[in-house]
Order: sequence, then C-alpha cells, then structure tokens
Amino acid sequence: MINGSEISAQEASAFLLGIPNTMSSRTDVFINTGNPDKRIGMLKKQEELDKLDEESEDVCVRGLLDYYSQRP
Repeated sequence: MINGSEISAQEASAFLLGIPNTMSSRTDVFINTGNPDKRIGMLKKQEELDKLDEESEDVCVRGLLDYYSQRP
C-alpha cells in the first residue's frame, strides 16, 4: 500500500466493471507532412487495383494532404 491512494466507492465499482473514467470526443489523426518525394502512401485495395489500367500509376489511396491540395 505504499503507492496506493484512496478512491470512492463509485470509482472502485467503475474500475471493477471496466467502465472508463474519462471519455473524449476528440481523436488524433496522423498527417504525413514530410517532403512530398519521401512520403509513404498506402496501397489501394486489390479490387480497386484490378480495375485500373495496366499503365496507371494511381495505386495509392488519397490522403488528407491530397484532398487539401486539390480543393477548389
């Protein structure tokens, strides 16, 4: 009990039931802002790749920076 702390009955019951203490409506999104020549992209699904022409180079999923740079 050296590092223990007192908690209320409500906190103890929530802990035992697995109910989280805090909730947040915010989420984190990773945006790769590195040099455009060195950015790594995710490949499209196989079904989408099969629909492309043999010589198409559009094999990566569009990211947030792509949408931002191509906005009207």
